[in-house]
This record gives sequence, structure tokens and C-alpha cells, in this order.
Amino acid sequence: MIGKAREIFSFSSHLRSKAKEREAAIGKATSNWVRLNRWLVFLFFVSTSSLMIFYVNNVLVVNQLTKEITQLQRSKLRLENQNNMLLKEITHLESAQRICPMAESMNMIRGKKAPKVIKAKKEQ
Repeated sequence: MIGKAREIFSFSSHLRSKAKEREAAIGKATSNWVRLNRWLVFLFFVSTSSLMIFYVNNVLVVNQLTKEITQLQRSKLRLENQNNMLLKEITHLESAQRICPMAESMNMIRGKKAPKVIKAKKEQ
């Protein structure tokens, strides 16, 4: 029985030594690979970080442009509304209903012919 125990102990210590050898070989192979390809590893990290910086910068620029577009759309809408209000005021000020009473109060006489409408040239 003692012989079998020694045999099992020697076999298990043999397995342990083989496992340590394999771990050492794997560690050595890994360190050799890193040593041989360190510039590739460095290039990988540099390119990855550059891409991340580019992506974050792109997101920031797009957000800024979106805010600017929204602000410009609001400004455009405000100016269009202001322009419509001014056009309505011009229409009211040009109306005959407003001008005729004012002309009569100044003792002006209504013409017998219809007035000629002079069209302005369109600006391009």
C-alpha cells in the first residue's frame, strides 16, 4: 500500500511539474509575442484612442450644430411672423376704406376715372 501511495504521490508531483512547465512556456510565449509585436500593440492603442477622440469630438460638434439649427429655425419663424404682421399693416394702410375718409376731410374730390395702378419692377 505504501508503494502505491508513493507511486500516486510521484505521479501527482510529476503532473504538477508538467503544469508549471506549461504555464512557464505559455508565459514565455506571450512575453515573446508582446516583445516582437510591441509596435503593433502600441499602434493598436494609439489608433483606438484616436478613434475614440474623433468619435467624441464628432458627437460634440453634431450637438452644437443641432442647437444652432434649432435657434436659427426659431429666429426664422419669428421673422416670418413679423413680416406677415407688417404686410397686414401695409394692406390696411393702403386700403381705400382708410384713405377715402381722410381725403374727404381734407376737401379732396373723388376722381371720375379709376386710378391707374403702377406696378413696381420686381427685384431679383
